[in-house]
Amino acid sequence: MRTIVFIAFAIVGAACVAHKKPAPPAPPRPPAASIPPPVSHSFLDPETGVMLRGPNLVGPRPVYRPQAPYPSSALKAKITGEVFMTVTIDANGRVEKVVVNRSVRKDIDDAAVAAIKTWRFEPATRDGAPVRSGMIVTMGFYVR
Repeated sequence: MRTIVFIAFAIVGAACVAHKKPAPPAPPRPPAASIPPPVSHSFLDPETGVMLRGPNLVGPRPVYRPQAPYPSSALKAKITGEVFMTVTIDANGRVEKVVVNRSVRKDIDDAAVAAIKTWRFEPATRDGAPVRSGMIVTMGFYVR
C-alpha cells in the first residue's frame, strides 16, 4: 500500500511542477545615458608652469593616446614603474615639448617620451579659443 501512495504522490508532484507557469520576462532596461567625459577647467601655463583655473578655461583632452611599447631589456629584467612627464601642447593639439619629471630607467623613459610625442589632443581653450597649454602625464610600465 505504501508503494502505491508513494507512486501516486510522485506522479501528482511531477504534474504540478510540469504545469507551473514560467516567470514573466524582466522589463527591458532603460537605455544607458550617454555621459560626456569630465571637463577639466584647469591646465598648466606652459611659460610659467602655474596651474590656471577658471570657468572660462577648458583643459586639453587626449583624443589619440597609444601606449608605449615595453622595452625588451626592461621586460627581461622585470623593471616596472611610472614615468611622470610634463607635456606642452600647442593650440592645434600636438605635443610640442616633453620633460621627464620622474624617471624609471633610460630605455623606459625614452619609450614613454616617444609614445607621448605621437599623442593628439583636443587643445585647451580660453574663452572658447584654442591656446597652448601644459599637463602632467603619467605612463605606467608593469610586468604581468
